[in-house]
Amino acid sequence: MKEKINTKKRITLFIIALLIVGVGVVAVSRYETRRMIEKITKEEISKNRATVGDDLVGGAGNTMQVSVFFQNPILANDPDLIDCGKVFSVVRTVEKVPGVARQALQELLLGPTETERGAGYQTAISKEIGLHIDSVNLNDGVLTIEFNRSPFLGGSCALAGVVSQIRSTAKQFLSVKEVKMLVNGTEEWAMNP
Repeated sequence: MKEKINTKKRITLFIIALLIVGVGVVAVSRYETRRMIEKITKEEISKNRATVGDDLVGGAGNTMQVSVFFQNPILANDPDLIDCGKVFSVVRTVEKVPGVARQALQELLLGPTETERGAGYQTAISKEIGLHIDSVNLNDGVLTIEFNRSPFLGGSCALAGVVSQIRSTAKQFLSVKEVKMLVNGTEEWAMNP
């Protein structure tokens, strides 16, 4: 009888040890994936800032790189996306034209690519609402973006995500100090606290 109890205890301890090891392996794997994505993102931001510069045109040749900011529960270590305003950048290559801020914002409206979605990136801006940019103007460090309609649906969490994505994408340019968002020429008070 005593041997049966000892055997059961050993089996139980063995199973617990396996579970602990398994949880540890999963945690290390998730940590390493997160660190790898962060490293790549930081390198891309560093290269991007050097390319874009302060004049909102920048770059060499006919294309240039811009950063576009999306939510990423993996990088945020926030699987339920409780902090909706936390965003991370991806780099996109766009045509080099005057007004590259508009190009970057257009890329934002396209949402994450399939590869980016596979890496955990997602957007708070719904493609289904038919959102487009009517105008983008920079005046004295204030970038004013006019949309055809409100770029968010839902509550305060959706609003925080949309505003953070738009502001982060626009503020990557050194000459942009502030971002103002308009809908059909009217300032949306909730979007410009």
